[in-house]
Amino acid sequence: DDFESYALCGTASDCGTTVCNLAGSLWTNLTNGADDDIDWRVDEGGTPSASTGPTVDFNPGTATGNYAYTEASSCSNATAILESGCIQLDVDYTFDLGYHLQGANAGTLQLDIFAGGSWTTAINSISGDQGANWQIMTTDLSAWTGQAIRLRIVGTTGGGFQSDIAIDDLAFNTISSLPVELITFDATLVDDRKVSLDWETASEENSASYTVQRSKDLVVWNDIAEVNAAGTSLEAINYQVWDNDPLAGLSYYRLKMIDISGEYSYSENRSVSLGD
Repeated sequence: DDFESYALCGTASDCGTTVCNLAGSLWTNLTNGADDDIDWRVDEGGTPSASTGPTVDFNPGTATGNYAYTEASSCSNATAILESGCIQLDVDYTFDLGYHLQGANAGTLQLDIFAGGSWTTAINSISGDQGANWQIMTTDLSAWTGQAIRLRIVGTTGGGFQSDIAIDDLAFNTISSLPVELITFDATLVDDRKVSLDWETASEENSASYTVQRSKDLVVWNDIAEVNAAGTSLEAINYQVWDNDPLAGLSYYRLKMIDISGEYSYSENRSVSLGD
């Protein structure tokens, strides 16, 4: 999730008074005053305070790109929790996110997981000033493969206003062991009525086929197209299929890569938002 499809939220120094609704998202801000203190707010172009918070988004790194952040002014030691819906980990995944943690009062960013009926807190965490550049937090989720899970991204501001925390480009990425070197996989909405699915491989060894899958909730996936693979190749190869009947609202796509032995792996997920 890159937050690009959501409306910007306020940047006032009013702590939990500002509520940021991520309509149609996999992620939900928990209730201020009951489950946490403040919301993750969608913003662009820099947070209000100097020497904290980003001036551009993580990717593509522009001042007009969106990210989510915690507003720390007048909100010291306040916690914001972004919780995912239920996700079935059918293969080994990492969970990756871009983060920006800068400031003399920088707090803590942590990831919690719900599985088997209980929460495990801080399966990954970062604290303190990490500098002015965006960085990547990668968390290996393979210990929970085969289970249905939920995640919480927890940001806690520090003891002063220079502790804005920002996140961007939240992604579940498969840990692939297949001999296919995938360069890109993209889903692009065209003319607000169909989706182009494009991918490129740098090399392939004993690849059999590719299946494009689509999901509304990242739990149930449906096959929408299948393409024969090159087999074995040391040259770059481009592929393309179309979804001519995409789902309304937010949906997700992934590429299932299958070799001749039947082993398979998945690409990163891509999202597309089609107006209702």
